[in-house]
Formats: sequence, structure tokens, C-alpha cells
Amino acid sequence: PVQYGPRAAAMATYLRHGQFLSRDRAAAALADMFGCAPSPGAIAQMARKIAAFVSPALDAIVKGLLGSQVVHFDETGFRVAGTLAWVHSASSGRYVLVTVHPKRGTEGMDAAGVLPSFAGIAVHDAWAPYDTYRGVAAHSLCNAHILRELTAVTETGGDRKSVV
Repeated sequence: PVQYGPRAAAMATYLRHGQFLSRDRAAAALADMFGCAPSPGAIAQMARKIAAFVSPALDAIVKGLLGSQVVHFDETGFRVAGTLAWVHSASSGRYVLVTVHPKRGTEGMDAAGVLPSFAGIAVHDAWAPYDTYRGVAAHSLCNAHILRELTAVTETGGDRKSVV
């Protein structure tokens, strides 16, 4: 049996999840660069072990976001193994949480663990599912989205009466 140290595990996990290589390609890259060839299963196990170490930090981030007065929320499409998934973000001045979920709506938002218990001001793009969170003190429209809408109006030369 072979045992890999923390640096090999970190590099394997980085190649897999930071550079988005498949387990097979991450194993091949490690073999090419360092002469060690962990199996794809070993790489998956390394990532699970590292994820367990990260869990307390994630709990602290969620707790910090829940205690923030204002948190910005957003979601965007992202390909995972060739399938559309959704990256959900929650951020304040000090904390950032980024999660990936197969669903864009409240199911994905709930899985991130912030919005269901958040009681501050939620800044977002006015997408309807955000309004279903009734515990939020207030909803605010993201300035970046306001600017994007204003730019679109000015670029298309829309009728000013229809905008107001």
C-alpha cells in the first residue's frame, strides 16, 4: 500500500477542483510532474478528507453572513461535468460563501444555508425567488443590475415614457 502526504493530497485536490481536471487527468498530471500515480479513487478520497477540514471554516462563514446587516446574493450558470449547474454566492464585506447546486431557485439557495435564516438586508437582482424569503428585513436591488438596465435603455434608445 502507498500513502500520500498532505502536499500530494493538496496538489491532487487542487488539480481536480481548482483546475477542473477529471480524476484520471489529475492522476496522469501527478504522474507526469512528480512520478507518483495515485488512483482516481485515491484522489477522490483525498478531496473528501480535505473537505472535512474545511467544514468548520464554512460553518464560521455562514454564521458570519447570518450576523451581517447587509448581504449580497447572486447566482449564475456554470457547467459541471457537462451539465448546467448553478453557482450561488452570498457575500458581505468580510465573508464570502460560494456553493454549487444543480438548481437555480430556492432549492439551491436553501442548500447554501444563508437565506433561510437571514434577517438583514438582502441585496440581489430582483429575481422572484428571493422575495419568497419573508424573514429578510428588507430587499434591495443590486446597483450593478440597476446600471446594466439603465445602460440597456440608453443603448437601445427606448422611449423614456415607457421606462418611467
